[in-house]
Amino acid sequence: MKSKNAGLYIHIPFCRSKCPYCDFYSLRLDESAANVYTDTLIHRIPALAAKYNITADTVYIGGGTPSALGAGIGEARQNHRRGEGVFCAELRDDS
Repeated sequence: MKSKNAGLYIHIPFCRSKCPYCDFYSLRLDESAANVYTDTLIHRIPALAAKYNITADTVYIGGGTPSALGAGIGEARQNHRRGEGVFCAELRDDS
């Protein structure tokens, strides 16, 4: 059976500090919690995609401050289907 295409939004709830104008859910960056969160996403997303026969043709990572995860963003990009679809991540280096 052909898989269904879907857009995927991944919220990264970590920030180095909370911006006064931001109403999004976020937590102060904790390296340990961020690593657990990232590892969980990397393993759960493919499992759920297989279970429900869904392919993410668009991946958008927002937050929070996704760039706070550092190399985790690169790993997520590598796990996305190469050369097909769209992969976007909010990057901000001062929060």
